[in-house]
Amino acid sequence: MAFIRNSMTFSRRLGLQRWKQVLQGYHVGATNSVVYNNNPLPNLEDSEGPRFVSGQEVFRLCKIGRLREAIQLLGIMKQRGLRVNSNTYGCVVEQCAKLRRFEDGKLVHKQLEETGVVIDVYLGNTLINFYSKYGDVVTAVQVFNRMTLRDVVTWSSMIAAYVSNHYPAQAFEVFERMKEGGIKPNRVTFLSILRACSSAEMLEKGKEIHAFVKSTGLESDVAVATALITMYSKCGEMALARQVFDNMTERNVVTWTAIIQGSAQHGKFEEAFELYEQMLQTGILPNAVTFVSVLNSCITPQSLDRGKRIHSHIRDRGFETDIFVANALITMYCKCKSVQDAREVFNRMTKRDVISWSAMIAGYAQSGYKVKESVQEAFHLLERMRHEGVLPNKITFMSLLRACSMHGALDHGRIIHAEISKVGFESDSSLQTALFNMYANCGSIREAEQVFSKMGNRNVIAWTSLLGMYVKCGDLSSADRVFGEMPARNIVSWNLLIAGYAQNGDIAKAFELLSSMKGEGFQPDRVTIISILEACGSFAALERGKLVHAEAVMLGLEFDTVVATALIGMYSKCGQVAEARALFDRLSSRDVVAWNAMISGYGQHGDGMEAVDIFKRMLKENVLPNEITFTAVISACSRGGLVQEGRELFRMLQEDYSMKPRKEHYGCMVDLLGRAGQLKEAEEFIRNMPCEPDISVWQALLGACKSHTDVELAEWAADHVLELEPFNSSAYITLSNVYAQAGRWDDSTTIRKVMEDRGLKKDRGESSIEIDGKVHSFVAEERSHPEIDAIHTELETLTQELKEAGYIPDMRFVLHDVDDTQKEKALCHHSEKLAIAYGLLKTAPGTPIRIMKNLRVCGDCHTATKFISKIRKREIVARDANRFHYFSNGTCSCGDFW
Repeated sequence: MAFIRNSMTFSRRLGLQRWKQVLQGYHVGATNSVVYNNNPLPNLEDSEGPRFVSGQEVFRLCKIGRLREAIQLLGIMKQRGLRVNSNTYGCVVEQCAKLRRFEDGKLVHKQLEETGVVIDVYLGNTLINFYSKYGDVVTAVQVFNRMTLRDVVTWSSMIAAYVSNHYPAQAFEVFERMKEGGIKPNRVTFLSILRACSSAEMLEKGKEIHAFVKSTGLESDVAVATALITMYSKCGEMALARQVFDNMTERNVVTWTAIIQGSAQHGKFEEAFELYEQMLQTGILPNAVTFVSVLNSCITPQSLDRGKRIHSHIRDRGFETDIFVANALITMYCKCKSVQDAREVFNRMTKRDVISWSAMIAGYAQSGYKVKESVQEAFHLLERMRHEGVLPNKITFMSLLRACSMHGALDHGRIIHAEISKVGFESDSSLQTALFNMYANCGSIREAEQVFSKMGNRNVIAWTSLLGMYVKCGDLSSADRVFGEMPARNIVSWNLLIAGYAQNGDIAKAFELLSSMKGEGFQPDRVTIISILEACGSFAALERGKLVHAEAVMLGLEFDTVVATALIGMYSKCGQVAEARALFDRLSSRDVVAWNAMISGYGQHGDGMEAVDIFKRMLKENVLPNEITFTAVISACSRGGLVQEGRELFRMLQEDYSMKPRKEHYGCMVDLLGRAGQLKEAEEFIRNMPCEPDISVWQALLGACKSHTDVELAEWAADHVLELEPFNSSAYITLSNVYAQAGRWDDSTTIRKVMEDRGLKKDRGESSIEIDGKVHSFVAEERSHPEIDAIHTELETLTQELKEAGYIPDMRFVLHDVDDTQKEKALCHHSEKLAIAYGLLKTAPGTPIRIMKNLRVCGDCHTATKFISKIRKREIVARDANRFHYFSNGTCSCGDFW
């Protein structure tokens, strides 16, 4: 009422019309007098009564967008001693917040403080909201504390200020004080405080607030329920989010979008799309945020069709021109490996921002395009981007560096490095890491080290990247040095070093590191277990593999699908296919990778029929095979001599599953026909291939020609291998061996002379055996092993026993033109025989002997091992480059077919 009386008194004194004229033509003269249309106004200081005005013109100026003039008018009023009420100031501050005119708002606040205006509830709430938007929580708190009266809006505004500026603990404190003061929270309060529960650490607080919401009856409020869904989604509790969603009787587009977004963010891609479809069925139309959220559920090539369906809806709803949605479409298509579709969306955009350009560049970086095309197109886009006036940002440079890193484009990477330096981004930590990774992946160790040396804040991630570079390059001494210098280690750094030693065959060191890792309080994870298992499988270290299996059981990882698949692979590679099958059968959930591992395991053991049976069972359980499945099962048929079955599988691949055969499938078919001795059919198959045969096809044919001594076809195959890879030493060796087997020693010698002139060396045959957890390796004519004399003595005794049992050395497998005595001596000291002899010396009589050879086992060693298994009554398991051989009582499981 005082406000109205003061306004009426002043209006009567000056005249309402006259005052409006003043407000429309004012400015301040040189002597601080108020001037209107260049004429001094009457001096108002002699007027009787309080000097207050209603501020209606200030309101009007604010509402019509003339905020600057409203603020100037307030300044003139202050100079003339005219006081306005709190509502007028509140209106101006509110407009300053709305237009983000923060400096003007602070100026108005200063003026109202100087004129002594009391901060009532409306003005206080307005100021708190203003400073919250400005990011000045300290001043917002000061305003809050000065208020003698506060309503629910005041408390809610203060909570919102803390939440918006990332002070969740303080927001909860205010919320508790509000309840203690007897102020009942409303929907706005809950909407604000629930935003503070945005991580798993805040889940319990979120549940407490949810319970309080129920007690107020606001759980049925659409906005509050939607906020609960969002809160639970951010805390990673999608089951609780879905429970809230399912209990809602009314939902709007924001509600549906919240649950779709949460599902997609937590990897529930199928569920996200199903929810989207349900939303459409209820008649609720998606908005831009809905489309972006559901597009995030399409991130693999398998989800491309789903993404295209969503795209059609976007087009129908007219959202394709929305830059936010268009950018999401580009990202979706790129993740689905459909760069061409992404480019079509990009080309249709009438307006593009830096995100559009960066997303398209990233698409080429991640695409399956050839190296040259992808990198060149990414750089072409960079030039176009600049030409259109859009400056690249950090994300753009990150995408370009990723392209260079993935494709080994070192020169392009150096250009980007120069660009980054030019625009002043070189000190950015994320770009430094990207530069380091680019140089490391491109093999430029010196430049990678230079970038690392400039990284001021070398956190554990940077150190781990350096460690990873040395591990990848096989420089384990440098990796050890870096590991020792690291100021802090994490599970990733431990796993990298363990994997480095495991992959290099030093399984004992890998286990030593595993023990040290646990000693320092780090728990092994699935990556640790898998990396050691793969090494145990590669080097046939069965006993070590069993120890890792025990570790997986203790960690509760035995039936983790990925770990279980690695265990299946390890047991299969170590000759324990029955153990692999038992583990496979115990799995409650099997993905296509697990089925492929089991099929491959049977293939390695030459059991083609069992591999085919597993494949058929897979189909009955409605697990769709992929390209790798067909490679594994056709390869198994090849090793088992199942020619007809292999032909049928190749047909199924194309006709039943509409897959286009890859070059590895053609290679498997050539290997299948070649091993079976059907060389003419294999030749015809190659000539009729719809694509150019790759090196695997020609090598398969060349290997078959060696097995069946077809010189003419071997020459044809070798010519093609060497055309593709002129320095492929194995092709020279195989052709030389074919000539030697055919008695063409001059041609064999000529080939080896060509190899010598070109500096090529034969891959060294190596056989290994694990004794007491340590792997012992041997090469032909081995002399370096500490127990070599005892091994040679055992071999001499063994050779005599073999001859007495009827063994005759097969001189065809000595591919040198020397006399028979030298040939026999060479055969006696093949690496396989050395490894078996050491096993006979070091293992108890009657126990199995397990060896591994990196190349194909030679025919003479194969025959000799059959005799050894009989005369020494030992089961001998040998894994060569092609398959497993189980020798027992004079026979081999391969049936002499390998």
